[in-house]
Amino acid sequence: MLWPLARPSLDLLWWSSSMTQALAYDKYLMDGKECCKYLQEQIREAQRRTVDQYNRKHKDIEFKVGDMVYINRQNWKTRRPTPKLDTRFAGPYPVQERVGRRAYRITLPANLRVHDVFHVSMLKPAKTSSLPHRTDQPIIPSLPDEDLDFEVEALIDKRSFNGTYHEPALRLAMTTRARSRGEAEETTRLRKE
Repeated sequence: MLWPLARPSLDLLWWSSSMTQALAYDKYLMDGKECCKYLQEQIREAQRRTVDQYNRKHKDIEFKVGDMVYINRQNWKTRRPTPKLDTRFAGPYPVQERVGRRAYRITLPANLRVHDVFHVSMLKPAKTSSLPHRTDQPIIPSLPDEDLDFEVEALIDKRSFNGTYHEPALRLAMTTRARSRGEAEETTRLRKE
């Protein structure tokens, strides 16, 4: 390679290199700004499409005072061995008042120890049957402390299983305090010894 005879001055080299760096940096910034604008437009478009899809089938559910509703028991703890086989809804119970935009206060029985304000997503409107002479039976939930309402009168039978846990099953005669007649009920309870 042949070197040029005249060497350029250092000031000229510094100025030309700094100008090309500045121009390259400005171009880089402009490309970055354009990329950000494009991405922001894409995000806004995706949000708009999401809102459109949600609003296409969404209906705001509103209840009036006195309407009967079922309560979703998704977060209630019970003593049943399999929550999958437990009842999914409790009720119907009347709506007492509206609390906020999407919450309602429900009139609950005194023995049901659950907070009485529920979000709309936890409520389902109770539908009455159009057939004559048909009444809907209320769904009675199993309470978290349901066995506190019973008194054991006698031990009827005891047997052991040869399963994995070796837990004995007790058959008890129990009476309910809430019943006025004092009828005896026979139930099977599992208890570890």
